Amino acid sequence: MVSPVPPEAERRKFEELRVWPGGRGQPRVWHLRHLCPHISAPAGHGHHRATAGGDWEHWEHWELHLDTTGSHWEPLGVTGSHWDTTGSYWELHLGATGSHWEPPSTMKLPPLSRLLALPVAAALALLALHSRPSPHPPITATTTPGTTPRPNNATAPTRHPLQPPYPHPYRFLLNHPDKCRGRTPFLVLLVVTSPADLAARDAVRRTWGNESAVPGLEVLRLFLLGVHPAFGEELRPVLREEDELHRDLLQQDFLDTYNNLTLKTLMGLEWVSRFCPNASYVMKADHDVFLNLEFLAGLLRPARSNFLTGYVYRRTGPLRNRAYKWFVPREVYPNDTYPPYCGGPGYVLSGDLALRVFGAAQTLPLINMEDAFVGICLHALGVAVTDPPPGAFLMYRLEYERCRFRRLVMVHHYGPGELLRIWPHFSRGREECP
Repeated sequence: MVSPVPPEAERRKFEELRVWPGGRGQPRVWHLRHLCPHISAPAGHGHHRATAGGDWEHWEHWELHLDTTGSHWEPLGVTGSHWDTTGSYWELHLGATGSHWEPPSTMKLPPLSRLLALPVAAALALLALHSRPSPHPPITATTTPGTTPRPNNATAPTRHPLQPPYPHPYRFLLNHPDKCRGRTPFLVLLVVTSPADLAARDAVRRTWGNESAVPGLEVLRLFLLGVHPAFGEELRPVLREEDELHRDLLQQDFLDTYNNLTLKTLMGLEWVSRFCPNASYVMKADHDVFLNLEFLAGLLRPARSNFLTGYVYRRTGPLRNRAYKWFVPREVYPNDTYPPYCGGPGYVLSGDLALRVFGAAQTLPLINMEDAFVGICLHALGVAVTDPPPGAFLMYRLEYERCRFRRLVMVHHYGPGELLRIWPHFSRGREECP
């Protein structure tokens, strides 16, 4: 049995893993929040339908227990007794028509079911791998296997640890160079996620990231990923299977960390520059936002050049306190203020400016604040940010109200469950709003 409580940082890694069982009406969330028996369930969370067969029988609170032979589920707060009272334990199997419980190793899931079960598999793999050393040397922020730094414009060896190597020949591990061939998209949508964000990517595809959500609007969607800092090799087949189904993942061989968000955005701009330079606009968005692309399209017509808009920050500066995750030391950025820039959760720039920003990034010292770095590139190019209509980009959470949301572009802090819940209501009844 796994007994120790993971450190706070480790616990946060797993709190947002979710599985969406299909069939039986509306999808229901399986909150995998109890990866150790001593982590209590948050109030109002942890509901799981658990049965000993393929049928639904009753509601109960369950927690996931792990031991050396497999996993099992027990009633919340009960130790040492399995839920079926027979002394055996059961495993969760997810199928195309629903989910059920079976004795361990009694069935092999078909490909579609395995895809639905990927968050569970990823969570179990992460915990199991804590106890054994990696067979391969870890990828570090300063080296990339199989590559050598470019001879020109190489990063100085004295760079700060928060300053990732750039320019650097990062390799595409997942790529779709032909996705834009024969197309001239109005908008390339670059969505930032981490490798384990399967549920978040699924929700985006089914809501605002659906390429056909707005009739007559040519949208091309791509998710941006790095390599998991500890379990990149183990998650590789998981991501490959997801990408074979959806054909929308971009991944390069840098570490997927908060301080490497700048590399993620530059990967997206590199892809646009190399494979889709005729796009009218490019939007970078986080996965935990609500987007109204129909309203955005109205703001972007007629087409513009040298244009960037979003929630504009002016007269702000780097935080020098190491306690903040936005900490930027003077060795990385010596100035006391940033040039004006747009907040990272969502901003849009014209296609021509996307190419120019990517070009400017090849000549400027990188900083670990992605949105501020884009502002630094704009300043170097002599391009000013454009203020959007008041309230169009909200950096804080706003409770959903359909007609209010129809008059804005972005709202921050909307998770997968909330997006799937509100989207059917938002996407109908356009005529009901003045």
